[in-house]
Amino acid sequence: MIEALGGLVGGLGMFFVGMWLLSESLKRLATRRLRTIAAYWAPNRYAALGWGALAGGVIQSMAAMTFIAVSLMRANLVSTERALAFILGGNLGASLLVLLVSLDIQVAALYILGVASVLMVSERAIKLRNVGTVLFGAALMFVGLGLVKVSAATLATQPLFDGFLGVVGGSTLIAFAGAVVLSLLVQSTVAVMVFAVSMGSIGVLSNDQVYMAIYGSFLGTSGTLLLLSWTLTGESRRVAMFQVAYSFVLIVIFVPLLYIEIWTGLPLMKSLVLSVPLEQPLALLSLTSDVFGVILFILILPPVAWLFVRLWPSTAEEALSRAQYIRGRSYDNVAAALELIALEQRRVLSGFSSYLDAVRQGTEVDPLRASVRALIREIEEFLTEVRIHHPGYGIDEVNSALAQQRLIIWLEEQFGELCDELNRLPGDTATSQLRSVFVEGIDAVVLVIIDGLTSPDPESWATIRQLTRDRSELLREIRSSYLSSEPPPDEAVQVTILKVTNTTGEIFFLFARLTQEMTATQAASDMSPASPL
Repeated sequence: MIEALGGLVGGLGMFFVGMWLLSESLKRLATRRLRTIAAYWAPNRYAALGWGALAGGVIQSMAAMTFIAVSLMRANLVSTERALAFILGGNLGASLLVLLVSLDIQVAALYILGVASVLMVSERAIKLRNVGTVLFGAALMFVGLGLVKVSAATLATQPLFDGFLGVVGGSTLIAFAGAVVLSLLVQSTVAVMVFAVSMGSIGVLSNDQVYMAIYGSFLGTSGTLLLLSWTLTGESRRVAMFQVAYSFVLIVIFVPLLYIEIWTGLPLMKSLVLSVPLEQPLALLSLTSDVFGVILFILILPPVAWLFVRLWPSTAEEALSRAQYIRGRSYDNVAAALELIALEQRRVLSGFSSYLDAVRQGTEVDPLRASVRALIREIEEFLTEVRIHHPGYGIDEVNSALAQQRLIIWLEEQFGELCDELNRLPGDTATSQLRSVFVEGIDAVVLVIIDGLTSPDPESWATIRQLTRDRSELLREIRSSYLSSEPPPDEAVQVTILKVTNTTGEIFFLFARLTQEMTATQAASDMSPASPL
């Protein structure tokens, strides 16, 4: 009993660790280049469905599938329609795994586990380490699910289950409710379905109970996803709610079919599945229902996607995080690519102005920071592609763009720290005035720089250089003025004022460096001939 229960718990643990490894490794592998390739090979919803099925069969986590779909949308690589088709395919892949586990491929999983572990620890194969981690996570999931299946079979022979069966009897509703609760606890449809099918294969659960347990796991996992996405907005909630709606439709269709089959004797879904010559034919039930659901949804996907966009439109933060100019293979021409990068960098600087506006309104800056950082990562990855595809052309210009990008990254860190400190200041008159001085003064500099980027007028750049000169003395005077006021501020406020003034000095220093770099780039651009297309 103890060994069987340990095997069940350990198998679930291996499954979840494998799923976590897989998800984290895929996030590291999901570079802009890979996402671009994926989008190229998924030009329509049917291709996206196929790639989603492949990804779902490997990842086995709708949370990870949601992350991938949202990241593709935010990078402007796929439409909402194709992202939802990708999610549909993920359900097919997850159902396929249940079937594969029932076919007993543990030996193959162990071989993959061994090869993947070598790739993970070998210094000679360091470039393949992430790939090895993906394979290790996938194989660990299979081994864990196999252990769940074996342990469930062993556990079913224990005397404790005699009492359990006496309570449950042949009740399909209890099996349904039990699967709902279990999936809420373990947060995995696949693990619950494997457990239910295993119990059915040794006679602990009837075929009808296994049928209901599978759809109960759908409801439980959908409930978990609904709860987790309750605070989400925009594209993330759009994708999550689509998955919830998909599972709900399958439950509404197939659960009544079972009862019609039980009450009337008509050969419907259960009879169709049981007619397949497999050792555990009910492992096909989820895949069969998903095939039906995918066919239904893929045909009506355009209006469904339109409806979900209207119900959960993209937020301002999501719009800010999405690259507007660098997309696809726009790195083919160096000069054009650098111009597109400059446009995206200008959007990042505009984001800093939004930070300050959040301080004005007394709201959190973290959501804006997450969006700006996502945009910065897109620019960095695009710059890397430019360097890879054009290693010997436009070196000075590319290096200048890289230098500007590094300065912008440092500016983002300083702006984030400044806004956090400003929000910590108390709301009394003196500190409110101090907050207003810093917010308005720095925002004016940001707006002038953004305006100067669009103007070829040398006087604009002269104004920018004047605004970004060293402000150490002025900041020292402001700090001394507030710290020497009567009554003196408490120690926490003094520390905050010190941090605010120091951070502001860093921002002006970085702005001065950025202005120098941009001025040099503008001068070189005016002197150089136009780049060939």
